[in-house]
Amino acid sequence: MVLGIDVSLAGLTDVATNLIPAQFGSIVYASRWPDWAFFSGLDPAPVGQGIAFEADNFERLQRLFLTKPIHWSYEEGVRVAKSVHGMTQAGEHQTRSGAWTLKGDAQAEVQHFLRVPEQAFRELHFGIRSSVEASDELREAMTGRYPHLKWMECTLGLNSFDVQPVAHTTIAEALSFEHPT
Repeated sequence: MVLGIDVSLAGLTDVATNLIPAQFGSIVYASRWPDWAFFSGLDPAPVGQGIAFEADNFERLQRLFLTKPIHWSYEEGVRVAKSVHGMTQAGEHQTRSGAWTLKGDAQAEVQHFLRVPEQAFRELHFGIRSSVEASDELREAMTGRYPHLKWMECTLGLNSFDVQPVAHTTIAEALSFEHPT
């Protein structure tokens, strides 16, 4: 599944709190590895230490965070890079780059989860191979908490391999649909 997020409301367009804000985060799809010689003798970028987007480092940041194999180009993806510098212990953290929840312990790698306002979540798209039952269960469980969320499911186009989003229909809704006689 894919979550549709209002990037402005989530704070992901702010140049002061994102190493790479959403508006600069378009993925670069390549058939070869990036030219790492670009970094010869240079610090690749102040990655993890700075908080704000620095246009002077954009090409370096782009090569570090935004390059992906060309066979993923159909996604037309966008990434946001944020600093997690200084956060190593599990728990709640508030930094200049945002509000975070860290999970894990010294024996396991700590995972960083950025907290964003619930209203920033706008859509949920179930994938083509999603379980119908699991999709319905998730929608039923989450509708009360996210009444504003638009529920979608993906289908393949009739004459192409394009993925088409359509409104999600639960099994109960499909069974209650009255067919014309």
